[in-house]
Amino acid sequence: MITLGLSIFADSSAGIIKDGEILCAVEEERLNRIKHYEGLPRLSVLECLNNAGLDYKEIDRIAIGWNPLKGWTRRIGVSLISSFFDMQFLTHKLLRGDNYIKGCKNILFLNKILGQDIKSNFQKKKIKYVNHHLAHSASAYLTSPFESANIIVADGIGESETISFFTGHENRINKIKSIKYPHSLGHLYASITGFLGFKMTSDEGKVMALASYGEDTYRDLFDDLVKTDYENGTFRLNIKLLDYHLARNGIFKDEFIKKTELEQRKKDGEINKKHKDLACSLQRCIERVIFLLLRKNFPDAGGKPLCAAGGLFLNSVLNGKILTEFTDKYYVFPAAGDNGVSVGSALYLNSFGNSNFKKQILNDLSLGRLYSEEEIIKALKSYPVKYNKSQNIFDDTANLIVSGKVIGWFSGRMEFGPRALGSRSILASALSDKMKEKVNSKIKHREEFRPFACAVLRDEADNYFENFQDSVFMLKVFRFKKSFTNTFPAVSHVDNTCRIQTVTETNNPRFYKLLLKIKELSGYGIVLNTSLNDNGQPIVNTPIEAVELLLKTDIEAMILENYMVTKL
Repeated sequence: MITLGLSIFADSSAGIIKDGEILCAVEEERLNRIKHYEGLPRLSVLECLNNAGLDYKEIDRIAIGWNPLKGWTRRIGVSLISSFFDMQFLTHKLLRGDNYIKGCKNILFLNKILGQDIKSNFQKKKIKYVNHHLAHSASAYLTSPFESANIIVADGIGESETISFFTGHENRINKIKSIKYPHSLGHLYASITGFLGFKMTSDEGKVMALASYGEDTYRDLFDDLVKTDYENGTFRLNIKLLDYHLARNGIFKDEFIKKTELEQRKKDGEINKKHKDLACSLQRCIERVIFLLLRKNFPDAGGKPLCAAGGLFLNSVLNGKILTEFTDKYYVFPAAGDNGVSVGSALYLNSFGNSNFKKQILNDLSLGRLYSEEEIIKALKSYPVKYNKSQNIFDDTANLIVSGKVIGWFSGRMEFGPRALGSRSILASALSDKMKEKVNSKIKHREEFRPFACAVLRDEADNYFENFQDSVFMLKVFRFKKSFTNTFPAVSHVDNTCRIQTVTETNNPRFYKLLLKIKELSGYGIVLNTSLNDNGQPIVNTPIEAVELLLKTDIEAMILENYMVTKL
């Protein structure tokens, strides 16, 4: 059984599943170069067919991680009720709703739209709508190493759900309950992100990083914003105090501004102590509420494996705390945002009525296109660069990194999801106390407070980090042991923590060889690893894009498979 899965709204993507195996998965932003693209993933469908070596006729059916027929009553009802308190809300909700209606039309008329793209090979396909949170839950559970697990999904909003609880056993998923719109932790985090002067539904990671610099001085404010019901394991948001749809338009209530003693920060404006404290209190609030929900909604909480998906679980600080304070059997689907529902919806649909379906553990996210040597050489000849084919690319690259150079690493198939995991990465020495500032200011052009993740040999990670558990997909934060507090300044955050990726010979052979060589030269099998892109741009996909990034930034060398490339 071959199923094509689609994510239609924010972070749109496509993926192809055959009997439980993910053949390929691609985000539309990597192809059309529009970050967080929202719309039909037309290019991704064609790319996936090409990557999988399939004709469209071989696709048995299509799964979409959204049901356009559900959620309308809840959305419209909340909007009408809210308009009695503030007509501004209704106006901005209606403007936002216009985009939602367009997205639903794309789903309803999908066969017609795909027919225009596929053309001569086109055949109408049976289309199945998979509820958004169910698709998220399938992405997490059906790729996890667990035969039985609790599953939590938390994001901004699905059709009407904002947080959902499931259980999984073998190939089946059962829903326990949901919390519904407008009570959304994802919307709360996004709203504060906007108030702090960052881009909503995009820059939440910046707020998470900023939180480490602050203190929890706004606890009373967040206790007013989020009213928890401990007995029933739920909560309600005080949308009269802070409303997501108004926040998207830069509108914040006078009472909220009074309680924060702040005005909305302008983009690139000064960040003061109160901004840091607000970010800290937001992060602490999210952690408290999630722990309450886990403990109250799963009767065997902590004793049973836990799977998670949804954009809220891209919060690696939260994930690290769940792993160390709640359960050590914890798996987050690496494309936890809406990009992942293409894979999740296809997995869910593929598992039904398919005797060949087999639940498969996800160990590798290299699910995009592989570029040939001929394509790489063609790209190199198109630009004024110096290049040569290395006889030992691992030795040559490791020597550059250990000597203090910042390099681009383009290797194998492109990763799926938001993290660079050694296929499209910028790499630098973790030992240099100047490297964080150098990469932030001269290459990534990011805020100085933002930390960098590391890639580390799996067999060494336990030496460096407290309470360590495996972290293949760079989704969990751990604290350095006291004996290594000052050893890796390039990847150590202000609170002595780091988001880590563990590397083995099995999950990434080429990256593993490079880390072994770095260890041989420096004594430590660890490296600063960040995504191969400039700030605000999608991660590099093609060899041409990699060369262009080399030319426009201060990256000192670009490794394209076995080719060493430098500026003239």
